[in-house]
Amino acid sequence: MLTRRDLLRAAAMTGAGVLLRPGLEASLLPAAAAPSPVDDRAVVLIELTGGNDGLNTVVPYADDLYHRARPALRHRKEAVHAIDATLGYAPALPRLAALHKDGLVRLELGVGMERPDRSHFESLDQIGRAHV
Repeated sequence: MLTRRDLLRAAAMTGAGVLLRPGLEASLLPAAAAPSPVDDRAVVLIELTGGNDGLNTVVPYADDLYHRARPALRHRKEAVHAIDATLGYAPALPRLAALHKDGLVRLELGVGMERPDRSHFESLDQIGRAHV
């Protein structure tokens, strides 16, 4: 049985492979969709619908409020893979943290919509139709 964790791990490693091997993405895409050879950058977006706990994936480990609010769920400061003085990746994500350190992964926090309507389903529909 494929778990959500297995899917994320496979997606992350596939994305990392695309980022680490220039030109590989062209072999994965139809010819009409292949990127220009001049620009070998790729954006890999992983959307986890359902049970992903964002605060325990990208952990605000330096925030005492996080630790007080989640005494049973929190990750200990010393277990987190720090990416700066306030945030880090969950202990289960050392390879993602290494890719971040090497400049191959970047976080975009606080991403939202221009006119949110507070409907979970409408928001998912809008995100699904968005042009990148």
